[in-house]
Amino acid sequence: MSFFQGFNTVRVLILLFLIGSIPMGMQVWKREQGIRTLAAQVGHHRNFEARSVQGSELVARVDSIITLAKEHSELQKSLKGEGIRGNDSPMVYVRTIAKDSKINLGRVEINASEKDYGGFIDKIFSITPQDSKTTFTRQAISNFMYKLESDSRRVRVTKFNIDATDENGRRPKIDVLPSDLWSFDCEISIREQKAARGR
Repeated sequence: MSFFQGFNTVRVLILLFLIGSIPMGMQVWKREQGIRTLAAQVGHHRNFEARSVQGSELVARVDSIITLAKEHSELQKSLKGEGIRGNDSPMVYVRTIAKDSKINLGRVEINASEKDYGGFIDKIFSITPQDSKTTFTRQAISNFMYKLESDSRRVRVTKFNIDATDENGRRPKIDVLPSDLWSFDCEISIREQKAARGR
């Protein structure tokens, strides 16, 4: 009661300010909560956008890898028919075929030469058995010639000679029926364009 007994204009104003500040405080609190909620939503949206950007970059990289893998597969298919790949020497190619288990010619001598035809060059490799007395069956020699060409689209057998021999590597006499033992020599050619050689 003492409060109201000394009630004057100042106290009336203080009381009015106190009563009026309650709804105002509620509004400020609600707005602050709304701002916090909005900020949280914006932050979530930004994180989502960041993840979307990262996801799109990942998809682009995966697509790039798939494309490169397909190109690599196509290149491998095209090289498969070449036989002679990369820096492999034609001499290595020939010797590998000569040692094949289904041919088994053993070691061979290879002499290289070239013929210039203006716009292109023929690389020529003369092939003979390392041991001139070594003999082979016609099947082994035929398989060797066949495989030289079938394993590479670049290689062509351009010269071939086969002679009947006896067990000592000598030509049999005319009146003697030869056994199926033969000596051979051959040439293969690899044609290249001059411009392609500098690549």
